[in-house]
Amino acid sequence: MAFNLMKIFWRNASAIASVAEIDMRKAKQIKYIHEFDRYIQCPSWKFRTETEYYRQSSSSNSVLDVAVPFLAINANDDPITGSEGIPRQEFLQSKYAVLCTTSQGGHLGWVQNNGKRWYASLVTGFLSEMYYLDTGGSSG
Repeated sequence: MAFNLMKIFWRNASAIASVAEIDMRKAKQIKYIHEFDRYIQCPSWKFRTETEYYRQSSSSNSVLDVAVPFLAINANDDPITGSEGIPRQEFLQSKYAVLCTTSQGGHLGWVQNNGKRWYASLVTGFLSEMYYLDTGGSSG
């Protein structure tokens, strides 16, 4: 992931560097996503550390403010977001947010044994139920 981010960065380095104080020497040494966040994201957005960037950028801060039906899907083995950061208590208290967790799936890798992605039927079912509830009916 860091490799792909760096490809994008180098294609746009002159434009990014014109608005952010980025240490290009450190940028050339980036191998990991947290290094990308530390040396590229933080100076670009004026964060002091990557941890501050993660806290401030997290959608976890907004779950209780959601006022429309919202379905969140997260795999417990997600190497990027992990399971520890899921604001479970906020989901339990929300009238609108629904949390679906799976034991496996990685980061956006919800693939069935047959190679197809299973989330499409889950999302379709959720949206259908919201439509039926909104129109005063019930899907089943």
